Amino acid sequence: MRACVLSGGGSKGAYQIGVLKRWMGEQGIDYDIMCGVSVGAINVVGLAMTPLGKPKEAIDYLEKQWLEKVETKAIYKRWFPFGALHGLWLKSVYDSSPLRDLIGSMLDTEKVATNGRRIAVGSVSLDTGAYRFARENDPQLLDWVLASSSFPVFLTPVEMNGQQWSDGGIKSVTPLGAAVKLGATEIDVIMCNNVDTRSIWSSETKRALPDQALRVLDLSIEQNIINDLKITGLKNELAVINPMYHVVKVRLVMPTTKLADNSLIFDKDEIKRMIQIGHEDADKAIVYTPKQ
Repeated sequence: MRACVLSGGGSKGAYQIGVLKRWMGEQGIDYDIMCGVSVGAINVVGLAMTPLGKPKEAIDYLEKQWLEKVETKAIYKRWFPFGALHGLWLKSVYDSSPLRDLIGSMLDTEKVATNGRRIAVGSVSLDTGAYRFARENDPQLLDWVLASSSFPVFLTPVEMNGQQWSDGGIKSVTPLGAAVKLGATEIDVIMCNNVDTRSIWSSETKRALPDQALRVLDLSIEQNIINDLKITGLKNELAVINPMYHVVKVRLVMPTTKLADNSLIFDKDEIKRMIQIGHEDADKAIVYTPKQ
């Protein structure tokens, strides 16, 4: 079974659209399994709106949503009347109710449940630290996608079952383990950060909010990416000696060009630029074929 795993990254999720335009739209590759966190969760359910077997239609639909609907004001807005100061007593710096409306406009849960794709979107409980993956037939799928894409601190966590749920990228940016558990033998991974090419960052020009907080999150994301890849490599080694594990072939693509400086700014021109970068990078993927 072939899986696609989409990382978090805020507005950098546009990069994933470009890669998938090449893989799904032009090369006709389709995916039985799709797993994602944060913006990757939104992209996963957007793709799952189209039945399995129609990869070009799936990515065309998702790209259309990004180009027509995605902009900063469609993701969050300032609290009234004190703006970011509300974050001192509310649960987030911004009001992310527009994001709920955006996801709701993109998502038909009945289609996602019956279109033949296995999906998993990850979210973390801020109360217990538990990590949960919601599946394609979950009756609260919209809430779980919203929770997964609720960028920590900045966007509002989602209350479900008496707990506050937030961005799955807090613990796992690339949910490779979920894809393996769902039976994937080949996994295409699209990351929105390049762990080998960290940008030069000067603390002298960065404010505490939002600049320093965003940079801390970027560093955390990069470390989580490394950990996810190490875990997958370990599972492949275990597959050689223990039949309860199976070997997984991984194809990985990361940005070769700097993406957006601020993952919470959804600028139309930047979105188009990042889609183009992703399209160009799609043929530069690194393939890891494990030993049998």
